[in-house]
Amino acid sequence: MTPLKIYGAATAAYGAMLIAQPKRLLDPMQAADTDRMRDVAKAIGARDLISGAWLVLADGRRERRQAVAARVLCDAGDVFALANVAAPEKRGLVRGVAAAWAGVALLALRATD
Repeated sequence: MTPLKIYGAATAAYGAMLIAQPKRLLDPMQAADTDRMRDVAKAIGARDLISGAWLVLADGRRERRQAVAARVLCDAGDVFALANVAAPEKRGLVRGVAAAWAGVALLALRATD
């Protein structure tokens, strides 16, 4: 299994976990635990499940690059969106973690191509 497929499988598993347990995203950020925020966390989980599966199933260099581009854009959005709902003292950490995951996706692509 390639590094990109391993990353994709981990991303998909994380997404499935968020769908089942949205507080796993909200609690570390100290975000509000409301129905709306749990729905947002579940939507992020669905997005991660789908994008992770795409990374696992991507065949060919072009499709792998498209899947990674989508994943990096998701993480880039998280840098801004998730940081805005995190507690003020957690915003820097949330931005750093989201940016780091975008970097991991790019490294996994580089190790695979």
